[in-house]
Order: sequence, then C-alpha cells, then structure tokens
Amino acid sequence: MTSTANKVSARERARSATSARLAREQERIKQNEDDLAAFFKAQETSEKVESDAETRIARIRDETKTKLVQSESTQALALLALKNRGESVAAIAEMAGLSSSEVNRLLKIARQSAAAEFGDGPRPLKGADGDTPSTTAATDPEASQPSERSSDETPSAVAS
Repeated sequence: MTSTANKVSARERARSATSARLAREQERIKQNEDDLAAFFKAQETSEKVESDAETRIARIRDETKTKLVQSESTQALALLALKNRGESVAAIAEMAGLSSSEVNRLLKIARQSAAAEFGDGPRPLKGADGDTPSTTAATDPEASQPSERSSDETPSAVAS
C-alpha cells in the first residue's frame, strides 16, 4: 500500500506544483496586461498632448501673423499720412529710421490696402478703434471740406 500511497502523494505534489506554476504564470500574464494597458494609455496621452500642442502652435502662428500684418498696415498708413502731408521719402526714412526702399515698400502696402478697401485712390484703412481722424484729412480731400448740407437739412430745421 505504500507504493499506492506514494503514487497518489506524488500525483498530488505534481498537481500542486503545476497549479502553483500556472497561478504564477496567470499572475505574470495579468501583470503584463496591466503594464501594457498603462503603456498604451500613456502613449495615447502623449499623442494627444503632441496634437494639442501642434494645434496651439498653429493658432499662435496665425494670431501672430495677423497681428504682424495689422502692425505693418498701421506703420504703412502712418508713413502714408506723412507722405500725404508733403514729406519726402528721404525725410520720412530719416525720421522713421528706415531705408528709403523700406519706406517705399510700406507706402506701396498702404496704397494697395487703401485701394483694396475703398476701391479707389489712396485712403487710410480703419485702425483698431475703427477711426483714423489724423489720417483722414490727409488722404481724403472730401473729409477736409465743409459739409454740403443745405440749411433745410440742419438739425434745427429737421426738428421743426
């Protein structure tokens, strides 16, 4: 009987060892799955962060480009106002600390911008506040002329 008992005991030990080995293997597989899940989640986060950064960078570049164009337009209109008041390109260049070619480039931009906005001769673009009283009279001959209202159109005549 001892040999039968030894056989049963040996089988139980083998099953127990196999069971313990399988349990360790399953635990290792579970840990691997958990670690890989954490890895892939972190990878997705990295990709999202990079994508968000690229989107923000593109938006900032667009905003910067817009602000630079607006600033250059304002510079150009200011130089055009000087030119329309009779200053020479050389004098404007000296006052602004620019080369004559840079002044001419900015004047060209101002004239093109004004022509595009108003459809005719050089007139100033509206500034950030929507009004350009300092340059309107210099670039718009009608702005410096008195109103051509008849006496019938005055506010007191309209109110009666």
